[in-house]
Amino acid sequence: MPGTIEQGIYLYADYPELVERWAKVRDKATLQWIEAVADPNDSPVAIIWNDIAFKNNLIYPLWLLEKLLFPSIYEFCQLLHSKGIKVIFHSDGNVNRALNALVECGIDGFNPLETSAGMDYRTFKEEYGDRITLVGGLDAVEILSFATPEIVAAKTREYLEIAGKRGGLIAASSSGQLDNSMPFENILVYFETIWNWHY
Repeated sequence: MPGTIEQGIYLYADYPELVERWAKVRDKATLQWIEAVADPNDSPVAIIWNDIAFKNNLIYPLWLLEKLLFPSIYEFCQLLHSKGIKVIFHSDGNVNRALNALVECGIDGFNPLETSAGMDYRTFKEEYGDRITLVGGLDAVEILSFATPEIVAAKTREYLEIAGKRGGLIAASSSGQLDNSMPFENILVYFETIWNWHY
């Protein structure tokens, strides 16, 4: 397949049957690989990585995801679940329009819930909190990178109280990671707040 999103869209516009055949071959190979290596003793959780969104919307039209991506995710989830393995789906950006379909595919968790892209963990918790686990969601830029330690502590507590209510949360940043853009003091207070939090 082409190396850029734009090239891929052009290819699909010109040769949809070719792209769909390629997708089926790719999915078959992935399912064979899962069948051969998936073992809950080695990894009880699998992550499906596929960035499908920009800051404000999906990269691809929803109908195209419904045609080429969601059926694949459903098959991967079914096979992984049959082996006793949970599935987390990862995408940056604003995935709101695709979340319901992803949940219907059978994912067990979503990562990372990028708040700076317009996603909201309160809404996520209300709509999906009893069905899937939220993995991440505390703003990585405005809070962890640039806020004061006092604000980090307050925002972390707010995040835990909303997103962690009744469980279903793996606390992490909205970028899914901690990095050297974040002051050490902020990372430390972030961890201390999580360790000391009780719901």
